[in-house]
Amino acid sequence: MEMKHIINSLPLVASVLSRKYGVNVIIGGDTAYTEGKNIHIPSLPITSDEHLLCLMRGYTDHESAHIRFTDFALLKKEKLDPFSFHVFNIIEDWRVENELAKLFIGSQKNLHYLIRYFFLENSERAGEKSPALLLLTYMLLMVRSWDIPEISKSKGVLQTLRLELEPIFQGLLDKIDVLLQEIKQKCQGTQGSIYYAKELVKLIKTHCLDLEKQIQEGDQNETQYPENTNEKTILQTALTELSQLLQANQKDLPLDLGQIMAETLTQNKSDKEYNATIIGEIDDCDVTTILAFEKKKALEMSIALRARLQGFLQSFVRQENAMARHGKLQPRSLYRISIYNPKIFCRESTKKGINTAVHILLDASGSMEGVPLSMARQACYALGKVLQEIQGINPAITVFPANLHNNNSVYPLLEHGQKLTDITVQTGQGTTPLAPVLWWAIRQMLFLKENRKIIFIITDGKPDCYRTTHDVINKAESLGFELYGIGIKDTSIQDILPKTSTVIMGITELVPSIFAMLQKALLKS
Repeated sequence: MEMKHIINSLPLVASVLSRKYGVNVIIGGDTAYTEGKNIHIPSLPITSDEHLLCLMRGYTDHESAHIRFTDFALLKKEKLDPFSFHVFNIIEDWRVENELAKLFIGSQKNLHYLIRYFFLENSERAGEKSPALLLLTYMLLMVRSWDIPEISKSKGVLQTLRLELEPIFQGLLDKIDVLLQEIKQKCQGTQGSIYYAKELVKLIKTHCLDLEKQIQEGDQNETQYPENTNEKTILQTALTELSQLLQANQKDLPLDLGQIMAETLTQNKSDKEYNATIIGEIDDCDVTTILAFEKKKALEMSIALRARLQGFLQSFVRQENAMARHGKLQPRSLYRISIYNPKIFCRESTKKGINTAVHILLDASGSMEGVPLSMARQACYALGKVLQEIQGINPAITVFPANLHNNNSVYPLLEHGQKLTDITVQTGQGTTPLAPVLWWAIRQMLFLKENRKIIFIITDGKPDCYRTTHDVINKAESLGFELYGIGIKDTSIQDILPKTSTVIMGITELVPSIFAMLQKALLKS
């Protein structure tokens, strides 16, 4: 399985990051956001370019850093006002990203690329016209320049901004610089970010008091020194700007890096389902215990299948003896010395087992309701029963969709590494969201230890979207997955799997067809 195919595929990158950071990355919907544990990525186009993939990785890195290293309980307890929280976020973003980079060096590469993109190549995103908001941008760029030196280079964006702000906020920037350097050296933990955010806010408030004092002194001397009127105007402008900033609401403050990335991802979402990357998700499902007569028939099927497979499959793990130069001495072969044949030892070798993960996807759409679903339940139960008893096979069974309220949902009846139970899907409902379901199955199987990974589709209808289904199949095959399918009274399966699928016209053909195709797949060398 080549890493290049993984890093260039949005759903697979999400799977890697989920496993890497211990968070759940969900792809689907209209907006990018996180609610604390899950990171939501909108449905992006299936042809996402490298920049969009990097944006998704960077956003996941950023939010994962907060999930891992920000003490949300402490932050909630502090009840910071919007301005103080914004200043806190400038510090905390930098702190948690660097903490994450200590564990996962690659995360820094993504984030540094995006910082350069948003604050250097597209610097207008970093600033606002209001001098007070530009002051926040100044603090943000100063903090970010600690990791990206280009930001603070001579005649760069930071220096240009300082030249613009210094005449307005006379002396304030120098005080901010001193405190920021202390933050760089000493800030530790969320408590540290909160403390220094309060110190920066206190510094700005103190500067406002100094401005008020200077203005009052200016009023007293205005008649004596009329040339000071211009200086008074500058002081009054600075005071007004800073006072408004301290009282600002969240909506009046500029976006932080996480918000900028989330907004950009949301703007790039796919508006057309046929062109969208969506991954299925586990949801509630109407399940029931398999009926007694269905279980009886299924067990009879499993006996027949086991008998057909057992003999041949045993040959995959049988021991073979071969004469060799090393091994266990065979007295009966000592005569070979007289004819200069050194192979007088016996070496035992064991053939590799099947070492295969098999994931069965059962279409439980509305058209399957009734006899077709009953037969499919029996067939899947029989398959699960047999496959989990064969050494070297790791089976799973998933039905889709799980319910009408979430058409891209799945429900695992048997998970990889678990034991089969008598629980099965109760009714058929919904349509055939094959592409999201395939992505979900691939993500479940991606890190399994088995060398071979087989996905087996049982369906009686057309996929909701051919284009996205073809796309996911192509990516799966490039990763080494093998896909097989059986269509029930519908030839659509042959359009997407022309070489590894078959169509049955009667429900009685389902069981023998499944058995024959599965046997062929398992015994394929």
